[in-house]
Amino acid sequence: MARRDDAEIVAVIRECLDHLAGSADSGWSTGTVAALQESLAQMLIQIERHAPANPGWLDILFAPTGDLQETAIDNGWGDALLELAARFERALG
Repeated sequence: MARRDDAEIVAVIRECLDHLAGSADSGWSTGTVAALQESLAQMLIQIERHAPANPGWLDILFAPTGDLQETAIDNGWGDALLELAARFERALG
């Protein structure tokens, strides 16, 4: 089984946060940009502190038609999110 690449997961989360910084709330998302930013920031802290992370939660975050995807599409970075999700999946090992 491949090892999880925390450095790449951190990089993906940071890129998502960069995109979210310039994003507006989506009418299709049940969550706000601020809520997505807070969730990602908390996961980033956990990973950087080497605390047990919940990769299942991140899987849900990157799920099709999830809050992050709906926000990304509405803000013009849907294709970038697909690339980030693929990188995230590879980093999980």
